[in-house]
Amino acid sequence: MSGEKYYISIVDAANSVVFVRAEELGLAGIEMPWEVERRPDAKRIMDLAERIRGTVATLCPALHKVGFYIVPTTYADATGRVVQPNRLIWSEGWVYIQK
Repeated sequence: MSGEKYYISIVDAANSVVFVRAEELGLAGIEMPWEVERRPDAKRIMDLAERIRGTVATLCPALHKVGFYIVPTTYADATGRVVQPNRLIWSEGWVYIQK
């Protein structure tokens, strides 16, 4: 991708997903989906996620999803409940690419 480097992991367990670090997409990683959609740079985030997915899909054609991950951190879930990092092993989110 034009010399750009991203740290990714590909997981193929029923649905193939490429995971990328949230900060590489410009995210904190604790945003709710509607928060990402409302951001002024949402299109840039989605375009970058699609470029990463498309590049990786040349190796894994069934790849349709991009996930992002962060190290465990305190955040509020969709109900507003605070989740402490010691309650997490993995924190992730999804960027859905509609094609």
